[in-house]
Amino acid sequence: KVLIVDRNLVELKDYPVVYQEYDRDIREALSEALEMLKKYDRLNLIFPKTEYYSPYIRKGFTIFCQVNRFVYRILDLPDEDQVCKHEVYITISDNDLYDIIRMIKKRGWIPGTDIGIISYNENPVKEILCDGISTISTNHDEIGRIAAEMILKKDFSRIKCPFQFIHRNSL
Repeated sequence: KVLIVDRNLVELKDYPVVYQEYDRDIREALSEALEMLKKYDRLNLIFPKTEYYSPYIRKGFTIFCQVNRFVYRILDLPDEDQVCKHEVYITISDNDLYDIIRMIKKRGWIPGTDIGIISYNENPVKEILCDGISTISTNHDEIGRIAAEMILKKDFSRIKCPFQFIHRNSL
């Protein structure tokens, strides 16, 4: 038996899967933060070209911004000249998150006041970094639990993973 984890591929529709819907997930998570996002002038998604991330993340971000009439841009890297006050930066890569934090500390800016930060993929460090970094994330532990339960119960179906927005001081 085969159990697919992470992506719901149309070509493999006959197989059991525990999956994410990247475009829908980011739209729904950002919708939870909608009122907080409105206090910023622009939303920025830092989407590195040199690493592989689902293009559906970018697609979902773009749709969210267009539907909610946000000024937005998609950046490859966090460049010092492109990091501005009163804007939100959504980082996919933790290395880009750390670069943003270094830049704003150097400038004396306060996350959640001068600049907004949302990081993709929750982990314990983000809870304490800069008094808390807001995240949008699937629950990786839950993915593992669901997959293990499917195997143990021999109940092979198609299950969408939960995805959530966790609000902290950086927004």
